[in-house]
Amino acid sequence: MRVSDDFKIRLVFALLATQLGCGSNDSQEGSDAGGPAAGEVTVTLQTIGVGSISGAGFDCGTNCVQDIALDQEVTLTAEAGTGYRFGGWSGDCFSASITCVFTTSVDTTSITATFVEEVPPSGQSYYVDGSAADDLGDGSEAQPKKFIQSAVNLMSTAGGDVVTILPGLYDNELDAIIDPPAGTPTHYNIIRAQIPGSVVIAGVRDHEELSFHTNNNLYIDNYPNAGADPAYLQFEGLRFQSREGVKAVGGHHIKFLQTSFEQGPDGNEYVVSVGGSYLLFEDCFFFGAGGRQAFGLYEGDHIVVRRAVIRHDLGWRPDPDLEPQGVATIYNSNFVEFQDVLLLDSQSDPESGGGDWWYGGLTFATNGPSNTNNNVRGLIQLNVEGTFSIAGGGGDVNNLQIDDVVAAWTDPSVTAGTFIVVDDGSTKSLAVNRATVHGASSSVQLNFGGTYSLDLRNSIHHEIEGGVFFSADQTFTESHNNCYQPPLVEGYGSCEGTGSSAYDPRANGLVYLPRIEAGSMLQTAGENGGQVGAQVTHRIGLPGTLYGDPGFDEQTTTSLWPWPFEERIKQEMCTDVSVTRGFCTDDSALYGGPTTITSYVFEALGSACPGDICP
Repeated sequence: MRVSDDFKIRLVFALLATQLGCGSNDSQEGSDAGGPAAGEVTVTLQTIGVGSISGAGFDCGTNCVQDIALDQEVTLTAEAGTGYRFGGWSGDCFSASITCVFTTSVDTTSITATFVEEVPPSGQSYYVDGSAADDLGDGSEAQPKKFIQSAVNLMSTAGGDVVTILPGLYDNELDAIIDPPAGTPTHYNIIRAQIPGSVVIAGVRDHEELSFHTNNNLYIDNYPNAGADPAYLQFEGLRFQSREGVKAVGGHHIKFLQTSFEQGPDGNEYVVSVGGSYLLFEDCFFFGAGGRQAFGLYEGDHIVVRRAVIRHDLGWRPDPDLEPQGVATIYNSNFVEFQDVLLLDSQSDPESGGGDWWYGGLTFATNGPSNTNNNVRGLIQLNVEGTFSIAGGGGDVNNLQIDDVVAAWTDPSVTAGTFIVVDDGSTKSLAVNRATVHGASSSVQLNFGGTYSLDLRNSIHHEIEGGVFFSADQTFTESHNNCYQPPLVEGYGSCEGTGSSAYDPRANGLVYLPRIEAGSMLQTAGENGGQVGAQVTHRIGLPGTLYGDPGFDEQTTTSLWPWPFEERIKQEMCTDVSVTRGFCTDDSALYGGPTTITSYVFEALGSACPGDICP
């Protein structure tokens, strides 16, 4: 039996064919309304990338409805499509072999085969195997290096070299990656996991050239006096994991795909510290304790963060200096794009007493250098302590555009904050279009002088605890916003601009946070008959594109949901670190299946995740 990547078979074996990092195929053939019989189990089989899966003994065609008996041995074989290589199995069958053999049980639910797009070999291929007896190999597949940096040092600046790392924990100091050799504009040097998520890099060491850069888990930066100009590099499927290790990314034209960054040092650090130019973080995730933010962007430009999941766990503890902390920051940086980003379940350390130092979600700050022409599109912040966004600092923050964003507080144990805060003087200008704000303490606060300009339109303000808008004699314009609050709360403000409305959002189109339902009042209550409220349903940006590349900010027709790679993300962000709050709960979701990132976001307002999103 061969399952093609043109359809999805539900309940028994479902094949979700995707381009790498581009989500599931929306087409579907065949379904079965019933569940498995006694003594049987239903398994979901999926592929990522281009390839097919075969297995003997299946009575399957294009409408396969066969359930699998418990305690039955099943053999599956993966075959990569043209231009792709097999990357490995994950889920309930974890293997690097093209053949996957497993025995069904009540816990068998899903198996994924990953196919990775091949890069035409213009250079050399090198391999790393942590189980090798020593580091004396030549880096070939037959004689791999034992330590990652040893293989990385073999790469040439002629470009096109590929280092493939076999599964394992890499915690030797020579496993920390420092300043890989640059590739070229047409031939990137690539460092990748053989199976995405299977390579844990925990090694830490001091920089060999720069004595003041110590305890590096990952270090990439340009320092011309030492002759380093890291560029044209690509990292795929890695896990950088070190509580004490610094993860710093600079240079230019560098891509991180399906890579996670966990934990950072205490002090004036971040889980990952980013600078440089023309960087891409696509399908990456950032989490853990330590530092001021999980994602800290400082003095960078032309940077794209696409389909990221970010959670800061308790921040820097203790923080004797009361430094501003939160989930992510864009600091002294310009031409930055946040596209389809999730900020989830973040909170300050209760042992440190909270306080003014915890800012909340996404901050735009400057202490003098410019912070301008930054865009946020498709960001969802759910159950993050504190504000959604602050534009602050003593310098100017200008031309900040925020579109199709969600700020929601649905967990009563999480302290809600204000949607937008503008403060600290100087000049700040921003515009917000199509936001969905639910459960905030207030919607807008413009504080502490300065010259501020805020335009807010086509947005929902629902169940706000205090007033909707506070302004300190600043330029504040609003139009076509929908404000609704049951009359139980006194002192609730109202939308007063042109085209304002007061529909109950829950009865007029707001069933799920990421979208407004078709045919509802809110779908046409906005400016020029457009939508009020966020629509975060389809992916932004063509895969792998850097800032300025054709299609880098294109609104695609590819569905964003189910969230890509959410099984791996939950494994690392929840199970591997024993976190149970928020989307990490073991409780079943309302739709009847396990809680996933997708179901957590869609069910935040109390409705079961729809069948087209959570099958």
